[in-house]
Amino acid sequence: MKKILYFTIILLLIFPIMVFAENESYVTYEDIKANGNNLMGWWMSEGTFNYAMNNSKNYEFTLKGYNLDNNKKYIFSLNSDFIDYKKTYTGEELMNGINVSRTDGNGLVSSKVYSIDDNTYLNMKFEDNMYLETNFYFNDNFDDSELDNFYNKIVKKGALNINAIIPDDTYYYETAITSSLQSYIEEPFSIYGFCDEDNKCYLCISDTRYNNHYKSYEVKYKFEKTDKEIKEKVDKYTKKFPIIGDNFDENKLFTLDDLENINYKYAVMQYNKGEDIDIINAEINYSSEIQKILEYGNITAIMDARAGWDDDFSSGAFGFLNLKYNDTIYGYINGAGVKQNNVIYVSNDTKNSREAYIKEAKRRIEEYLPNVKVSIKYAGQIKDLDDSDWIIKIDDMVDVKKTLGEYYIISLNDNDYYFFIAKDSSKIKNPEMNTTDLKTNITINTKSSSVPLDTKIIAREFGKKTNEYKEQLNKTSLKNAKVVDLKLYSNSTNEYIEKLSDDNFIVSIPLEEKDINKQLVAYYVKDDGTIEEHEITIKDGYALFETNHFSTYTIGEKINKTTESKISNPQTIDIISKWISLVFISITGLVITYCYKIKNNQD
Repeated sequence: MKKILYFTIILLLIFPIMVFAENESYVTYEDIKANGNNLMGWWMSEGTFNYAMNNSKNYEFTLKGYNLDNNKKYIFSLNSDFIDYKKTYTGEELMNGINVSRTDGNGLVSSKVYSIDDNTYLNMKFEDNMYLETNFYFNDNFDDSELDNFYNKIVKKGALNINAIIPDDTYYYETAITSSLQSYIEEPFSIYGFCDEDNKCYLCISDTRYNNHYKSYEVKYKFEKTDKEIKEKVDKYTKKFPIIGDNFDENKLFTLDDLENINYKYAVMQYNKGEDIDIINAEINYSSEIQKILEYGNITAIMDARAGWDDDFSSGAFGFLNLKYNDTIYGYINGAGVKQNNVIYVSNDTKNSREAYIKEAKRRIEEYLPNVKVSIKYAGQIKDLDDSDWIIKIDDMVDVKKTLGEYYIISLNDNDYYFFIAKDSSKIKNPEMNTTDLKTNITINTKSSSVPLDTKIIAREFGKKTNEYKEQLNKTSLKNAKVVDLKLYSNSTNEYIEKLSDDNFIVSIPLEEKDINKQLVAYYVKDDGTIEEHEITIKDGYALFETNHFSTYTIGEKINKTTESKISNPQTIDIISKWISLVFISITGLVITYCYKIKNNQD
């Protein structure tokens, strides 16, 4: 069970410092110069010389070996995106000193010396420290034309539009800008942005084909206007988030497990042909824990992930979390994350046998995914698993005492996943997709597993003076009504959910006091002009109706004419409530680490 640990922020140029042993073989670099200037004072503890070449590529140094075998042969190499140089020397030649003078300094140049016999590298000694290699970081001498061309393509008159409201602190500036900039990214470029304490803002563009090939530009960021109503709600939500803080605490991560996890995997399989969707941003929006914090509002959590993992039984990410409404970022959480634990729970009355555990787990998944081929088979003993290098330990994923000490392979349409099965009725989740528009308070709900749990409502209520309103009233022969356009969108699958074949949606629309006692019906006008009628139940000041598709609906008093197409709901809706819970939000995007150095220098 090998863990794959990945970091959005990659720590660069870290070289191991070793204790210097007497008579140990090593080499030194002496009289290092670039453009004729001595670089010895530019030495940095990471083993890298940094120097701005000012469009020149001349550098030189003396390479000298110590405690080497006179007759042993060594290879001296220089390597970068532009250099692949190798030359062979004897130990005696190296101990006498080799003068190196070259004109190909560009970017990050790595210098190494290693034995031909066994390919072992000689340490480089500087003062009291030993490094495996030396790097010369010659910057400011790239051909910047491609970077400039990309900059001029996305930046107009020195300004760049950002889909976020004006940030109110430095961290928010950094993460909101970086998350917003993702929409501008094109291969092979990555971009990162920030503003300093002097309110100067920068855009950093990196050419990912090369090592440390980037350029920083001063820009003006244009932010979106603030909707005060939405801002107040988002501010309320952000205060409810558990903050991870500087020290990683997996107990503060949001959890995605049981059938919520199955829904996520189904979305991966259904919409992405088995290839994993963006786990950095997707997982967190599938968890009911965060949706409750966000009161099921149509806010999407966008994670500016700083680290993440992907083990056989768990995956996840954590970092900054941006909260987006209507494509605009309204707030952020300084430290949040999600963990996806592959655990299916069965009821407490399940017998303590492998057959019973598998049968009950399979029944639950098949009832939830009726159109998916499901199989479960025994895979091994939990005690034989080695989680020593996992981010999330087994005991933190599942209470092993509530398992049979086994793990399994669950197959969904021939896509295999490792899972634990645990007996705990209190942790059983039977997920429903709930989403509420924060402006209109219109809510949509469904139990259909074919709808991804990160799906959000897009609602618009047409005013009486709009053409859309007048057109709908004319088609339905109504004199007064409420006209709404409804859509559903899943951010992780990048799909609009327009129709259901296996279930219905329940729509809940708030009514004015004068309409509560009326006999209301929801009308949908088809392209051919016929009217589809949906019965309405009024409950707690809301009009509730069922439908299996979305478009524009007109809510008004029942019209007295026969419709050519009529839908009668199979049952009266009598158990629905407004979804008033608390919601959460996620951490996003790729960050160009190279630009942090620029930012730090400018700070």
